[in-house]
Amino acid sequence: MKAVFEIKNYKDYLQILLEQYSEFNSGNNITSSRHAILCAMLAYHMREWLLKSNTDGVKTYLLKLGFIDQFFLTNDENIKCKFNEYTNKRCPELKLIRDICDGAKHFKLSRKNIKIAESSQRDGAFDCRFFDARHFETNDLIIVDLQGKEIIFKDILAVVIQFWKKLIEEISEVENSGDTILNKVKYNKTNL
Repeated sequence: MKAVFEIKNYKDYLQILLEQYSEFNSGNNITSSRHAILCAMLAYHMREWLLKSNTDGVKTYLLKLGFIDQFFLTNDENIKCKFNEYTNKRCPELKLIRDICDGAKHFKLSRKNIKIAESSQRDGAFDCRFFDARHFETNDLIIVDLQGKEIIFKDILAVVIQFWKKLIEEISEVENSGDTILNKVKYNKTNL
């Protein structure tokens, strides 16, 4: 299966993510676990949609950055690993979003590299839409990392959404620049 309903590529998927994010940010949804989990799942899996529906664009982008060399081009599994490494390095918040996704899917996380100790809904006296959680006890969805630091979910999600928008813009700029690195690099399995 190459697509899901009307979602045919990463641009369609990004639109679904942005719509869900808009719903999360409206009204009382910002403290809704359901809306938060849906946003986290969409935001985390944006990586797969971007890579699989625009493999050549991602390869060109990573080549131009020098993050991969031409020897990676023939192995899609290596490209996936390098792309994951690049996105995690550039946006470490993706690791927190991954834990939220996996926690929602599996109930309990047992892998060794988790980043979240716990998550909860804080019922504060102040509405998080109007008051800053750094200065007021607001109602928020809270993540506690392994060092005991409280992190507000909506802030992490905003960073991840902005990251995807920026990365997609950067990849598009490389593609639209006419600098078709993949056309310049001659690669096939017999030459390697």
